[in-house]
Amino acid sequence: MLPKGLKLEYIDLGVIDLVVALNRVPGINTATTCHGHWKYAPPTLPSKSGWVYFFTERENPLHYDLVERVKNFCENQEDFSVEPIDLEGSRKLWQISTCFELENLPPQKDPFSNWDSNQRRNYYKRAKRRWLRHLRGFGDLSQIVTTFLKEKVSENPEKLKYR
Repeated sequence: MLPKGLKLEYIDLGVIDLVVALNRVPGINTATTCHGHWKYAPPTLPSKSGWVYFFTERENPLHYDLVERVKNFCENQEDFSVEPIDLEGSRKLWQISTCFELENLPPQKDPFSNWDSNQRRNYYKRAKRRWLRHLRGFGDLSQIVTTFLKEKVSENPEKLKYR
């Protein structure tokens, strides 16, 4: 169940369960999010990575435990990563992100523009499968956070305040 007042138009559906779960952990809140995108639009690349940024408290053992679970998941996934972004003060920003195979190449190294139509079509197919895998991964992360909430915070996480 989604919290009252949650504006769905501001959150991509592929990450909404993860965003809601993270925001139910006391002291954690999310920042910008995107579930990534796939679009068949030759001759441009069909994909864009996804991300979820979230803030934790630096010295909170509960948050440390959750981040370790997220790290463990990401380390075991081909396309997922989680990285800290150091900020001044008592809060720490984390970025969970996904990536596509050609996305991080500099423009001069992008082979896509030189591919024939068959190579591009094959890339589109691979990119769509990868994007669907990213969406499943965000769903899996949501379950990890929900399980964490049940174990560490409340047996009924849906009753926790959405922050």
